[in-house]
Amino acid sequence: MNIEYFQEFVELAQRLNYREAAARLNMSQSALSKHVKALEAEYGTKLLDRDRNSVALTPTGAMLVEYAQNIWSTYEKSKAATAASRESRPIMLAGVVESPDENQTMSEVMRYANNRGSVRHIRMRNAGNLSAPEQLEALREGTLDCFVSYELTPYDGKDGIRVERIRELPLDVIVSADSALATKEALLYSDMAGATFVHLAGPNFTPTWHLMEGLLDCAGVPHTTKPIPTSSIYDYINMDLGNCLLVMPRKQGYDRVDAIYPKIKLIPVNEPEFKLSLDAAFLEKNRDESLDCLLEALVHCYGGSF
Repeated sequence: MNIEYFQEFVELAQRLNYREAAARLNMSQSALSKHVKALEAEYGTKLLDRDRNSVALTPTGAMLVEYAQNIWSTYEKSKAATAASRESRPIMLAGVVESPDENQTMSEVMRYANNRGSVRHIRMRNAGNLSAPEQLEALREGTLDCFVSYELTPYDGKDGIRVERIRELPLDVIVSADSALATKEALLYSDMAGATFVHLAGPNFTPTWHLMEGLLDCAGVPHTTKPIPTSSIYDYINMDLGNCLLVMPRKQGYDRVDAIYPKIKLIPVNEPEFKLSLDAAFLEKNRDESLDCLLEALVHCYGGSF
């Protein structure tokens, strides 16, 4: 039985006219009649006497009206109180956006969301060491409101989770400035065949590496892997890559790293399918205006041209 049945019963009790009550409730008379019967089945007694010309409350129905009014009023108050509590609570955001190199972009995201009218502040939760399934479980538990990561669309629609695309990120390759590939302006799969790829090994980076290596495998690019433990994405700056290649999702400002750090060269990969989707996951039931402002800000700040 649906709690809205109490509201419908009160409306019908006040009007004693199925046509008028159904019109007021914006529903069909047959649906209203079905819901009243469900209430009668719930209470095990008749609530209304109805014939061709009139509708009347039974004694039990008349008694139930006041209870039904209180039940519906309490339900409405609980929804309002819950909404107010949710609006006063910050939006907890985690995922790949929490790494140190995202600080500037995340400041822009927060500023943009506030300018769009978000009444809830955005807070970063350190949860990058959790796998995607663990992050999504945090959404279900309510300890996290929005999770941003790569390739989340397989989880869309599961257990009330909604996934929205922020943008497609092409993948670039970083090589040593002394490498033979450093003279190229763009790379093809054939240029990377047989290469050794650096796997930045750490809880924040290993899941992304597995996704990128999956793309290499799907493209049939033979390669070997060299795991290097790291805690920061910036470790590649001082890394001696030698003949190894490092794959990285393209982000704002990354196209200037080789101008600032002459020991390395960043080269785009000219293969259309060599890219990752940057996605945002959240519980559909928790979506509100503030979360919409955050999603719009993420698309604006991460979706621009690089």
